[in-house]
Amino acid sequence: MNKEYTIVGDKAIVTLDDQESYITDYYDGMDEVLKQENLIEILEKKVNNLEKKKISEVKKPKSLIDFFSFVTLPFLASPILLMLITGSDLQTVLALTQHTMFGELKAVLSLPIFFDIAVFGPLGLFKSISDYSTYKNKLNTKNAIDIELNELQIMLTNEKEKLKAIKNKYKATDVKDAKNTIDLEVKETKKEIDTRAELYYDLGYDFETFYEKYKNGNLESYLKKHYENVNKDEV
Repeated sequence: MNKEYTIVGDKAIVTLDDQESYITDYYDGMDEVLKQENLIEILEKKVNNLEKKKISEVKKPKSLIDFFSFVTLPFLASPILLMLITGSDLQTVLALTQHTMFGELKAVLSLPIFFDIAVFGPLGLFKSISDYSTYKNKLNTKNAIDIELNELQIMLTNEKEKLKAIKNKYKATDVKDAKNTIDLEVKETKKEIDTRAELYYDLGYDFETFYEKYKNGNLESYLKKHYENVNKDEV
């Protein structure tokens, strides 16, 4: 990353952020070129990091199947459990009855119903909700990364084209006995890109919210309330 450069005669000593430096010919607009190179380097690092984080696929959980698996488990296990408890054979266990608030019920039915109400039903419901919540969070994260990555890739391509145009714009200039050190404002550039990237991530993560606001016609007021300097058309 270019940190600053010092002009000495018709040369420039460019200092990098790792304290290394190199000498090159000085020309008008050098600071603009070096700042543009910094911008591109920051974008390239962000794009590379996002490509590593990219989620290829998000599988929708089978919440209902999982729930019914939990609920039916006691019904499948109750005959075996009763056989172990009573030491009786299957035929005897199937004939056992139990008095409940619903009247006389077969023990192989009343026992799993009790466990479903007290244990397996709530556990199955909790697991189903938890799995779906995890799925939605992962899906939103995938959308966020995809949109952030796509927008930063477009920005990177545009900034590279801009760098070519800047380099073609300026020619080497004869500088006599001048010595100045120019700060290239690396921190400010990185902060701007970080802020932009965070915005793209937010827009992707809350895509459904923005889409609902758009359909209801109140997207603009929502943006004014929660985001600064973001217009409706861009979203």
